Amino acid sequence: YVGTAEAAIAAAGADHVAIFKAADHAWRGMFLAVVYPGLLFLAGTVCLPESPRWLVRKQRLPEARAVLLRIRAPAACSAELASIEQALAREARQEHLSWLAGVREILTQRRYVWPFILACLILACTQATGINSILQFMSTILLSAGLGAVATAESAVAIKIVNVVFTVLAILLVERKGRVFLLKLGTGGIALALLLLALIFHRIEAGQSAVQDQLTGLIRHDTLELTLAAPPGQDQQLSVLYAYGEREGHAAVRAPAGGKAVLRIVPRSGADARQPLRIVRALAGPAPPRLTGLMAALCIALFVASFAIGPGICVWLALSELMPNRIRSVGMGIALLINQSVGTAVAFLFLPVVGSHGYAAMFLFWATCSLLYFITVAAFLPETKGKSLEEIERHFERRKSGAPVRAGGGK
Repeated sequence: YVGTAEAAIAAAGADHVAIFKAADHAWRGMFLAVVYPGLLFLAGTVCLPESPRWLVRKQRLPEARAVLLRIRAPAACSAELASIEQALAREARQEHLSWLAGVREILTQRRYVWPFILACLILACTQATGINSILQFMSTILLSAGLGAVATAESAVAIKIVNVVFTVLAILLVERKGRVFLLKLGTGGIALALLLLALIFHRIEAGQSAVQDQLTGLIRHDTLELTLAAPPGQDQQLSVLYAYGEREGHAAVRAPAGGKAVLRIVPRSGADARQPLRIVRALAGPAPPRLTGLMAALCIALFVASFAIGPGICVWLALSELMPNRIRSVGMGIALLINQSVGTAVAFLFLPVVGSHGYAAMFLFWATCSLLYFITVAAFLPETKGKSLEEIERHFERRKSGAPVRAGGGK
C-alpha cells in the first residue's frame, strides 16, 4: 500500500487533492489488512474453555474437571479441585468486600500490600517501556533514522511478523521456563534495545542543527514549501515536527548528494486550514546512511521481540495469579488504572519531549524504566508456574510471618 501511495504522490506533483487521495487510499488499505487477523482472533475465542474456578463456582464440577485434566494429571486435578472448593467455601463465609472496603483491606493487611505494590509497579513499568509510542510512531522513528518511506513500511511489516513469531514462542515456553524467566529475558532485551536506540539517535542528532526559526519565516498562508539542496558527496536530511492547532504531524525529506528535494507541508483537511501552521521542531544536517536506519530497525525488532516474549505474554498471566483471591478484583482494578494512567502520560509526553530534547532522551528515559522493571522482576517477583492460586497466596502469608522465601524461585 505504501509503495503504491508513494508512487501516486510522486506522480501528483503539486496537486494537493491527488496527494491526499493517494494517502487516504493507502490508509484505508492498511486498516483493511488488519481486519482478517481480527476475524481469526474472534473465531479463536470460540474454542476457549471456561475457567475451572468459575465452573466450580457455578457448581459445574464435571466440566471443571474436564478442563483441568487437559493440563493436570488426574491426582493433581483432584487435589486442585478440592483446593478450589475449599477456597470458594472460605470466601463464601467471609463478608463481601465493597470497593472502599477492599482498598482499606489491601492497605492495612501486610499479606495483601506486597502483591498489590508489585502488581502496580510492574504494570506501570510495562507502559513506561514506551511500547505504545514506539509502535505508533515506528514509521516516524525509522524515517528519522535514515530509511526511505518504502523501506520503512517494509521494516514495519517485518517487525510485526517478528512480534507474532515471538508471541507464539512465548506461549510455547511460558509453562516450561516460567513467568519470571521470560520476564527477565524480555525486560533485559527491552533495556538493551532502548539503550542502543538512544546511542544511535544521539549520534544522529549530534550532527544536526535546529532550523525551526528559519522554517517558521518561510511559512506562507499556513503552508510550507522549500527546496533542500545537498552538497556533492553528502546526502542531506530535513526532519520537521509540525502542528496545525492540536494535530501534530511529521514530515521528512532527503536530498541526494549534489541533488535537491522538495518538502511540502499543507493542510490535510478543512479543520487544518482553519488553524495556523506551527513548526515544533526542525533538524537539518547530514542524512544518516541507510545502514543506520537498518540498525534502528533491528533495534526496534529486538525491542518488540523482547516485549512479546516477556511482558506481552507474561504480565497479565503472572499478575492475575499473583493477586490474592479476596482482593483480586479491587487490586487488579487499581493496578490497571495505574497502568492506563502511565500509558496516557507516556503518550502525552512523547512528542513534546522529542520536540524539545530529541529521540535519544526519550529512549534513554525508557531504558532507565526498563532497567527498574528488570530489577523488580529479578529480585521480587515470585515464580507462579505450576502453582495454584491458594499456594501463591500462602507464599505471601509466609512472607508476612517472616519465613524464608525465594523471590524468583520455582515451585
